[in-house]
Amino acid sequence: MNNDNISEISGSTAQSADLTNALNDKFIQAFQSMLGDRAMMFQLIDIFPYPIQVFAPDGFLLFANRAICEDSNVANLNEAIGLYNILQDPVTLDVLGLRESVEAVFKGERRTVHDVRIPYEDISAKFTQIDDQFNKVKYQDITGFQLWDEQGNIACIIMIFITKQTYTGRTEMIKAREYIEKHWREDFNRDKIAEAIHMNPNYFSGLFKEFAGVSPQEFYTRVKVEKIRENLLDPNMSISEAFAACGVDYNGKYKQYFKEIIGSSPSEYRDSKTRKK
Repeated sequence: MNNDNISEISGSTAQSADLTNALNDKFIQAFQSMLGDRAMMFQLIDIFPYPIQVFAPDGFLLFANRAICEDSNVANLNEAIGLYNILQDPVTLDVLGLRESVEAVFKGERRTVHDVRIPYEDISAKFTQIDDQFNKVKYQDITGFQLWDEQGNIACIIMIFITKQTYTGRTEMIKAREYIEKHWREDFNRDKIAEAIHMNPNYFSGLFKEFAGVSPQEFYTRVKVEKIRENLLDPNMSISEAFAACGVDYNGKYKQYFKEIIGSSPSEYRDSKTRKK
């Protein structure tokens, strides 16, 4: 597999989410302790390897570190300081569907959204690109949290972006991945996917596996298992209901697929998450 073209698809999304939360806890503690010296805090943020943006309570951008510029292929995001307002950005709020999460963060909640497709076409329209041939699709986990002043007011909002997967190269394979993720509720149909990206089905299967490291059907299975995993985190749903909501029977083959991909049975997974809480 060519790792420069499409990252290998991991079945351990749950472990990735746990890692994201652990990192964010450490970030919050470090940044809160330095709130009194904002200049020093910004210096610290600037050397972090993870893309970070800092916003004022009214939504205007206060700071963006170097990793944000590198990640977004932008020469200088700081040209947007004091001008860009995330609470007035229709792409972030509506196109990406993050309005509810963003507004909740600015009201004082900590939120993490997973697997957000970063729209580089929108970034290109707003900022000067370092490389106009930049052609990547990234999926990131984004966490927003607040730093509080001594009076108990929100001093600023910090957004941390952790890249889960990066895709470059064959546009058809990116479209195929996105098609599967959009139509995961439907029965798997290789020919239908190939038709959607205007490619011969047999050629598509071989090319997808070369780029992704798994067959289209295995990728589809992993996507559906991830949806089941998300449902299992809902205490109001029984395990059978979590499976049924994804269109599969708990006593069918997906019970075994879940254990193979996640590393534990559905009941073991739910019990482990319940104990942590």
